[in-house]
Amino acid sequence: MFKAYLEIGWEHICDIHAYDHLLFVVIISMGIAMKDWFKLLKLLSAFTIGHSISLIYAVWYPIGISVEWIEHLIIASIGLSIVLKWYRKDKIIEHWGLILFFGLIHGMGFSNYLKALFGKSGAVWEALLAFNIGIELGQITIVLIFLAVQWFLLRIINPRPRSIELTQLILVSLAFLYILLLS
Repeated sequence: MFKAYLEIGWEHICDIHAYDHLLFVVIISMGIAMKDWFKLLKLLSAFTIGHSISLIYAVWYPIGISVEWIEHLIIASIGLSIVLKWYRKDKIIEHWGLILFFGLIHGMGFSNYLKALFGKSGAVWEALLAFNIGIELGQITIVLIFLAVQWFLLRIINPRPRSIELTQLILVSLAFLYILLLS
């Protein structure tokens, strides 16, 4: 059972159709150097903790917000994160409290599915733990790939670091516009 929920958590993050989650994890990672890996790990963990709190709550108590509103809140969190990255206001997107809050929102988006998946299982805590470990491992994998590509561009191609960040912001903004068109 543990392995099954670990895989579900992994797939929740690494699925190409989970573009909202993928995009958010990339936004968190942008502009953070490899040497600051611990800072990035704390931010990713804050996101997972927020996500987990929503999921734990939703397993036992219904969240009184419609799925449509939750989807709008998730999109808004991504949009706000992009705007904050563009303007770099006090590096607020790198603040763990804000990331934790956004994790709460994103967790609500998956809570209905997870509640149905768990059902009345007696091993909810084990399933939640496995699922969240899968999420964290998936996020770390995505970030390592992202950082490796970023490192490659900075070391091999040797552009100015700000041009890499601007290119990333443009690509993330275009992906966000695509998400907006889908919703």
